[in-house]
Amino acid sequence: MHLYPFIRPLAFALDAETAHRATIAALKWVPPHRPPNLPASLRTRVAGLDFPSPIGLAAGFDKDAEVPEQMLALGFGFVEVGTVTPRPQAGNDKPRLFRLAEDRAVINRLGFNNQGQPAAFRRLIECGPSRGIVGVNIGANKDSADRIADYVSGVRAMSRVARYLTINVSSPNTPGLRQLQDEGALRALLSAVAEARDPKGPPIFLKVAPDLGAGEPEQIVRVAIQHGIDAIIVANTTVARPALKLVSSEIQSLMFGGLGFLKFGTCLLFELPEDIQAARKWLAAVMPHIAFNDGRRLVDKRAVVTLALGARGLQRLGLPEQGLATFPFAFLDGMTTAARARILGDVDRNASERWAWGRTQPDVALLIYGDEQHFADELAQSLTDAAADLGMAKPYGIPLKMVSDGKEEPFGFVDGISQPVIRGTYKGLRKADPIHLVEPGEFILGYPDNRGNTPPGPTLPALADPDNQLPLVGAVGGFDKAVVENERDIGFNGTFLVIRQLEQDVQAFKKYCAQEARRLADRLPPPYDITDEFIAAKLIGRWKDGSSLTRYQYESRIESARRGLVQVNETVRARTSAQAAIEPGSSSTRCDKTTTTTFSPTQTPPQLGFDFFRNWRF
Repeated sequence: MHLYPFIRPLAFALDAETAHRATIAALKWVPPHRPPNLPASLRTRVAGLDFPSPIGLAAGFDKDAEVPEQMLALGFGFVEVGTVTPRPQAGNDKPRLFRLAEDRAVINRLGFNNQGQPAAFRRLIECGPSRGIVGVNIGANKDSADRIADYVSGVRAMSRVARYLTINVSSPNTPGLRQLQDEGALRALLSAVAEARDPKGPPIFLKVAPDLGAGEPEQIVRVAIQHGIDAIIVANTTVARPALKLVSSEIQSLMFGGLGFLKFGTCLLFELPEDIQAARKWLAAVMPHIAFNDGRRLVDKRAVVTLALGARGLQRLGLPEQGLATFPFAFLDGMTTAARARILGDVDRNASERWAWGRTQPDVALLIYGDEQHFADELAQSLTDAAADLGMAKPYGIPLKMVSDGKEEPFGFVDGISQPVIRGTYKGLRKADPIHLVEPGEFILGYPDNRGNTPPGPTLPALADPDNQLPLVGAVGGFDKAVVENERDIGFNGTFLVIRQLEQDVQAFKKYCAQEARRLADRLPPPYDITDEFIAAKLIGRWKDGSSLTRYQYESRIESARRGLVQVNETVRARTSAQAAIEPGSSSTRCDKTTTTTFSPTQTPPQLGFDFFRNWRF
């Protein structure tokens, strides 16, 4: 019996890192026992070590050597604990571990969080004679003034309890660590390690990154051989991402579909302080409330935030000028330039001078949604208070009106029916109507669009990201370009959001539609009519019943079905009359490729209702 189907829902109810720690805690209660006997065909010999199987547990799971024997007992051929550093360190800020459930993968940004080499040493000593091969992965502290000295310390401290040691210079989550793979730095590191190692000690392996430039693999192998390294481990976490895989944990929930289950809300527009640290402090207060990933994961949230940043907002948060300059002109200029105003019709009485807000692009827009109004209000007040504490001005508020139970907007149009579904999302995987299915790149930066092209997004030069915190532009597909030269992708997983507050003059809207319907009455041939509803649909972008203009160009889905129903009934009646005239009193059966209709001409012909047509496409 497999327990995983029962355990998985419990584990996924927790965030990824909490689930990881809970797993380690649970394993501690499992008494160590002898590993299973594996087939002899799996035995592998590397660097003088006889591995019972080539399949082992890599470093990163058991960082502090808490459960190596329990993992060996599960059938792993070896277990590598760590990465351990000379001194304890907390690692990067949380959240830092993200699930990609649809891809059965994770994004790891832990940053060598561990309790230090002394703690791991004590545990490995207490294990006594190992029941299998346990290796120790050693690294340098993030704030170390001499990283080479940290590796030397690790070699000397951990050799006694390790069957092999791994020199880890491959993690992208410790700023500057991968620079130790450069030839000069690697020579200096491995020379110091060779001098520190005990000739009778364990073999030493070198762990390298997968994102290497032209000639770097050969260079690393050559230097490793020259300094007596026994094996190379390939590879650690990549900084590249497959172009077609959505990193859902970094995409705001609004992109995955409507947040209709959070019915109440408000919009707040903020101006950030000019002091970068103050602006970042306020953003840090907002971050825990931002909704990421599919809305199904928000069931325990009473109120959430969607965050949007303007050009000046990015600047005040510290984005370098050369990065800001790569954003589209429409984003940088806003809506108030003369050209944009003409395009959008913002002239005369609609000119920006008459606007309630927006003459200057807001730094930040927060869309706050709650399942009850007071939850949305409480979160809005909390973030407003945090802003006031930092000297920020009171935000401009735009109340959001709850849509009616029938999901009708103020102008009588059903809301949310024609919303696009992004391929790769939960909705996109559940047999979405192809007419609504679009590629991620149509809305989200960093992915291919419907034509297979990846639209350009905002970028930064590599030198502006010395700590390698940002993803690369495009995937690294080979060794033809060094990672250090690759531009960084600022916009990856982001999107552009347009917010316009329009006056809701329902009567004026209806009057305009009626006026245009009369003026254009003769434009379409029978049986189609240019009606008030036709004009309204063209303005809004869908029919009042929510049906698509792409599929139903001249009349709504309901009207199209009604017209089809009338035509079928007329056809049935005509056939009934003709058959009755030929052969009075007899039965008639009509068969063709799609229907079989049998009735007596003395009975009332069948009246085909709407249900008959609900699966038809017109």
